[in-house]
Amino acid sequence: MKKRNLATYSLPLVLAVLLGAVAPSAFAAGKEKKSDEPGKILFFVDVETVDTRADKRFKEPNLPRMSETALPYSQSDLAKMPADRLERAEAANDAVRRQNFEAKQTIAWQRYVNLQSRQKALINKYQGTEFGRHIFVARDWFASALMEEYGEYFSVIHRMDMDKAEFEKAIKDDTGDEVAGQYLAIVILADPMTKTKEMVFPGDVTVARTICTLQATIEIQELDGRVVYSKTVEGSANIRESNSYTSSGSDDLVGKAIRDALKKAGEAVGDYFICDVTIEVKGPKGDEDFEPDDVDIEVDGVSYSNGDDVTVLKGTSHTIEASYDGYCMKSKNTFKVKKSKTIKVVMEKEAPEEDADADSDEEE
Repeated sequence: MKKRNLATYSLPLVLAVLLGAVAPSAFAAGKEKKSDEPGKILFFVDVETVDTRADKRFKEPNLPRMSETALPYSQSDLAKMPADRLERAEAANDAVRRQNFEAKQTIAWQRYVNLQSRQKALINKYQGTEFGRHIFVARDWFASALMEEYGEYFSVIHRMDMDKAEFEKAIKDDTGDEVAGQYLAIVILADPMTKTKEMVFPGDVTVARTICTLQATIEIQELDGRVVYSKTVEGSANIRESNSYTSSGSDDLVGKAIRDALKKAGEAVGDYFICDVTIEVKGPKGDEDFEPDDVDIEVDGVSYSNGDDVTVLKGTSHTIEASYDGYCMKSKNTFKVKKSKTIKVVMEKEAPEEDADADSDEEE
């Protein structure tokens, strides 16, 4: 069965409304979102340890809830308005959009400044240690784990040295797509645990197997601090050495375990936000002329075939169209998903067109 991604890279960039648990919705600064197609989710990435997470000197910022002020006029209101009122109503909507946009920008910057403080605490605590050597680049590793697998759906801010101008530019320009939501993705690393087991073989050959394990908790927050998802994963790495040879990777065992944990944490984020939709075409029962694999299918304008798997953001709505000579869609042409599922595209025979010439002859 084929698996394909639902492309969203043609959409313009706007800053988004911060989401609830799994229902991405777009917020545009100065203009309406024209489509239900999703954009990317923007993550602010942070890496901490159990110790720095518990450090009482660094309190979570006291940020207000990010509730969006409703627009004064709906699309149905605007559609009914005479031209002399329409311009004023659209200007009023734009003013509220700008207000929402600026409020969310301010809160995002406050959260980023807090992350910068925690990064300094991390450096002060672990600089010069083997563990520190790895966790200082763990933010980059985690960002890579997200982008390599889910770059079509996620965008990441993981630099902790940007000033306010650079930060605002990163939010506006780096994603290239319409943003479906903003979150803080925090990975909390536990101390690595290393164990070695030795085995002695004939000829005084000693083989040692060393395994390093490390737990990492991935926590997803809205930028105002509400936790929407948390999961603990375990990474591991091992080497085998003997008294006659030394493994070339022995000095990076902790780093390999951390990278394994971060990869699994990235997969957990993907599982939370993304699901698979399988397309299954069905024709009229007993119709031997109908070939499901010959049906042309489009999801949000992208071509697919019967049996394809389409990956989509959970909680988003999509349009599906199917065409086949002599048949038309019987099922509805929109779907919304909250989990992986099969979407059945049901086709039926088109009603025969009336013969206009025959009707004309009968009238005469």
